[in-house]
Amino acid sequence: MNNKTVSILSGAAGILLAGAIYTQVEKFPEYAIHASQYVKFLLLVLAILSGVLLVMSFFGREAGKPTWVKAPGHFFATAVLTILMVMSLKYVGFYVASAVYMLVLALLLGLRRPLLLIVCTVLLLAIVYGVFVRFLSVPVPRGVFDEFTFSDIAGSLAKAKAAWALL
Repeated sequence: MNNKTVSILSGAAGILLAGAIYTQVEKFPEYAIHASQYVKFLLLVLAILSGVLLVMSFFGREAGKPTWVKAPGHFFATAVLTILMVMSLKYVGFYVASAVYMLVLALLLGLRRPLLLIVCTVLLLAIVYGVFVRFLSVPVPRGVFDEFTFSDIAGSLAKAKAAWALL
């Protein structure tokens, strides 16, 4: 298969995937209306970008065979860490899993400035919290920190420690 064929198939698949997921989003319960709006927005972006890829593929020039993965080690590390992160969400929560994921992946990909990595991780998670949790009301998994409150930090940490011990 050449690049043009792969691009055409990828664009068509992106549009079909956006449509298929949209049909499921329509079935979201009433209490998840904010989350469904965000997913619909992402699906619209996916459909538009896939459409652009499709149109550009028809009018682009022929390029040779595609390179599927240019850095197999980085691709494999990213895939494995992503799967582990998703599997750990239920247990440790979104913020802990995301922080560990970002830091470990950055190190595996060759970034070696620890202070910058920590600052960027904290900043990105703060932005996610502000935009998604506070502004859009999108719930995120909290794992063992499900009952954490700032009014009773000591009690909340004790509950989290007990839940962590059960794991």
